[in-house]
Amino acid sequence: MSTKRYWDKWITASVYKHFNDNITTVPIFFTHVFAETASALGHSIVSKKQDEAELLEVRMDGPWLYVEGKTDWTARVELNILVQRNLRGSNIYRFNELLGLVTDNMTKVPVYKYGSETADDETFVGCLTISGTGRRGSGIEINKFGRIDKTIPLVQGTVEAHYEITLEET
Repeated sequence: MSTKRYWDKWITASVYKHFNDNITTVPIFFTHVFAETASALGHSIVSKKQDEAELLEVRMDGPWLYVEGKTDWTARVELNILVQRNLRGSNIYRFNELLGLVTDNMTKVPVYKYGSETADDETFVGCLTISGTGRRGSGIEINKFGRIDKTIPLVQGTVEAHYEITLEET
Protein backbone atom coordinates (compact mmCIF):
# COMPACT_ATOMS: atom_id res chain seq x y z
CA MET A 1 0.00 0.00 0.00
CA SER A 2 1.32 3.43 -0.97
CA THR A 3 2.50 5.89 1.67
CA LYS A 4 0.81 8.66 -0.35
CA ARG A 5 -2.45 7.95 1.50
CA TYR A 6 -0.85 9.15 4.77
CA TRP A 7 0.78 12.37 3.58
CA ASP A 8 -2.16 14.68 4.31
CA LYS A 9 -2.47 13.36 7.86
CA TRP A 10 1.26 13.54 8.57
CA ILE A 11 1.58 17.07 7.21
CA THR A 12 -1.56 18.30 9.00
CA ALA A 13 -0.57 16.79 12.35
CA SER A 14 2.98 18.11 12.05
CA VAL A 15 1.85 21.65 11.21
CA TYR A 16 -0.51 21.77 14.16
CA LYS A 17 2.06 20.26 16.50
CA HIS A 18 4.68 22.78 15.34
CA PHE A 19 2.52 25.78 16.24
CA ASN A 20 1.10 24.21 19.39
CA ASP A 21 4.61 23.48 20.69
CA ASN A 22 6.11 26.85 19.73
CA ILE A 23 3.34 29.30 20.61
CA THR A 24 2.31 28.63 24.17
CA THR A 25 1.32 32.10 25.41
CA VAL A 26 -1.76 32.63 23.21
CA PRO A 27 -4.80 30.35 22.80
CA ILE A 28 -4.71 28.53 19.45
CA PHE A 29 -7.70 27.17 17.55
CA PHE A 30 -6.97 24.65 14.81
CA THR A 31 -9.46 24.68 11.96
CA HIS A 32 -10.69 21.22 10.87
CA VAL A 33 -9.20 19.38 13.85
CA PHE A 34 -11.60 17.68 16.21
CA ALA A 35 -10.84 17.73 19.92
CA GLU A 36 -10.42 13.94 20.19
CA THR A 37 -8.01 13.87 17.22
CA ALA A 38 -5.96 16.70 18.67
CA SER A 39 -5.87 15.08 22.08
CA ALA A 40 -4.62 11.79 20.60
CA LEU A 41 -1.79 13.71 18.91
CA GLY A 42 -0.90 15.59 22.09
CA HIS A 43 -2.32 18.92 20.84
CA SER A 44 -4.55 21.33 22.69
CA ILE A 45 -7.79 22.67 21.29
CA VAL A 46 -9.25 25.97 22.42
CA SER A 47 -12.88 26.81 21.79
CA LYS A 48 -13.23 29.76 19.45
CA LYS A 49 -14.78 32.53 21.50
CA GLN A 50 -15.37 36.06 20.29
CA ASP A 51 -14.64 37.43 23.76
CA GLU A 52 -11.11 35.98 23.93
CA ALA A 53 -8.61 38.78 24.55
CA GLU A 54 -6.19 37.12 22.12
CA LEU A 55 -6.65 34.19 19.79
CA LEU A 56 -4.84 32.53 16.91
CA GLU A 57 -6.57 30.33 14.37
CA VAL A 58 -4.38 28.04 12.25
CA ARG A 59 -5.76 27.06 8.85
CA MET A 60 -4.04 24.92 6.25
CA ASP A 61 -5.08 24.54 2.61
CA GLY A 62 -3.71 21.56 0.74
CA PRO A 63 -1.66 19.57 0.36
CA TRP A 64 -1.58 19.80 -3.39
CA LEU A 65 0.47 16.92 -4.78
CA TYR A 66 2.66 17.15 -7.88
CA VAL A 67 4.45 14.17 -9.39
CA GLU A 68 8.14 14.86 -10.03
CA GLY A 69 9.38 11.39 -11.00
CA LYS A 70 8.59 7.72 -10.67
CA THR A 71 8.34 7.85 -6.87
CA ASP A 72 9.15 11.51 -6.13
CA TRP A 73 6.41 14.01 -5.33
CA THR A 74 6.19 17.62 -4.21
CA ALA A 75 3.46 18.55 -1.75
CA ARG A 76 2.49 22.21 -1.38
CA VAL A 77 0.41 23.77 1.38
CA GLU A 78 -0.73 27.25 2.32
CA LEU A 79 -0.66 28.18 5.99
CA ASN A 80 -2.89 31.03 7.06
CA ILE A 81 -2.97 32.08 10.69
CA LEU A 82 -5.66 34.47 11.83
CA VAL A 83 -4.57 36.80 14.63
CA GLN A 84 -7.34 38.28 16.76
CA ARG A 85 -6.85 40.86 19.51
CA ASN A 86 -9.46 42.47 21.73
CA LEU A 87 -8.71 46.21 22.00
CA ARG A 88 -9.45 46.29 25.71
CA GLY A 89 -6.00 46.69 27.21
CA SER A 90 -3.18 49.13 27.71
CA ASN A 91 -0.57 47.81 25.24
CA ILE A 92 -1.38 49.53 21.94
CA TYR A 93 1.31 47.47 20.18
CA ARG A 94 0.09 44.04 21.34
CA PHE A 95 -1.60 43.28 17.98
CA ASN A 96 1.70 43.93 16.18
CA GLU A 97 3.53 41.81 18.76
CA LEU A 98 1.14 38.91 18.07
CA LEU A 99 1.69 39.25 14.32
CA GLY A 100 5.44 39.17 15.03
CA LEU A 101 5.12 36.09 17.25
CA VAL A 102 3.35 34.21 14.47
CA THR A 103 5.79 35.48 11.82
CA ASP A 104 8.69 34.30 13.97
CA ASN A 105 7.24 30.77 13.94
CA MET A 106 6.67 30.63 10.17
CA THR A 107 9.87 28.62 9.88
CA LYS A 108 10.74 25.20 8.57
CA VAL A 109 8.12 22.76 9.83
CA PRO A 110 9.42 19.25 10.53
CA VAL A 111 7.04 16.55 9.30
CA TYR A 112 6.74 13.29 11.21
CA LYS A 113 4.59 10.21 10.76
CA TYR A 114 2.03 11.13 13.43
CA GLY A 115 -1.17 9.17 13.88
CA SER A 116 -2.56 5.94 15.26
CA GLU A 117 -2.13 3.52 12.33
CA THR A 118 0.69 1.00 11.89
CA ALA A 119 2.53 3.25 9.41
CA ASP A 120 2.46 6.13 11.92
CA ASP A 121 5.73 5.38 13.71
CA GLU A 122 6.64 9.06 14.37
CA THR A 123 9.75 8.89 12.19
CA PHE A 124 10.98 12.01 10.43
CA VAL A 125 9.68 12.52 6.86
CA GLY A 126 11.25 15.86 5.93
CA CYS A 127 10.68 19.60 6.38
CA LEU A 128 8.08 21.92 4.96
CA THR A 129 9.98 24.98 3.74
CA ILE A 130 8.68 28.32 2.53
CA SER A 131 8.34 28.27 -1.24
CA GLY A 132 7.86 30.82 -3.99
CA THR A 133 4.35 29.72 -4.92
CA GLY A 134 2.45 32.47 -3.10
CA ARG A 135 0.61 35.41 -4.61
CA ARG A 136 3.62 37.67 -4.25
CA GLY A 137 6.35 35.08 -4.61
CA SER A 138 8.48 33.67 -1.84
CA GLY A 139 8.08 34.85 1.71
CA ILE A 140 5.64 35.57 4.48
CA GLU A 141 2.64 37.87 4.02
CA ILE A 142 1.26 39.92 6.90
CA ASN A 143 -2.24 41.29 6.35
CA LYS A 144 -3.86 43.72 8.79
CA PHE A 145 -7.64 43.88 8.50
CA GLY A 146 -8.08 46.16 11.49
CA ARG A 147 -11.51 46.42 13.04
CA ILE A 148 -14.01 44.36 11.11
CA ASP A 149 -16.99 45.97 12.88
CA LYS A 150 -16.95 49.47 14.41
CA THR A 151 -19.14 48.30 17.29
CA ILE A 152 -16.79 45.49 18.37
CA PRO A 153 -13.42 46.44 19.92
CA LEU A 154 -11.52 43.74 18.03
CA VAL A 155 -8.77 43.81 15.39
CA GLN A 156 -7.83 40.98 13.08
CA GLY A 157 -5.07 40.14 10.66
CA THR A 158 -3.37 37.15 9.10
CA VAL A 159 0.10 35.81 8.59
CA GLU A 160 0.37 33.60 5.49
CA ALA A 161 3.05 31.55 3.78
CA HIS A 162 3.23 28.85 1.13
CA TYR A 163 5.30 25.77 1.92
CA GLU A 164 6.50 22.72 0.07
CA ILE A 165 8.11 19.40 0.84
CA THR A 166 9.57 16.65 -1.34
CA LEU A 167 8.15 13.22 -0.57
CA GLU A 168 9.02 9.73 -1.75
CA GLU A 169 6.22 7.28 -2.39
CA THR A 170 7.01 3.83 -1.06
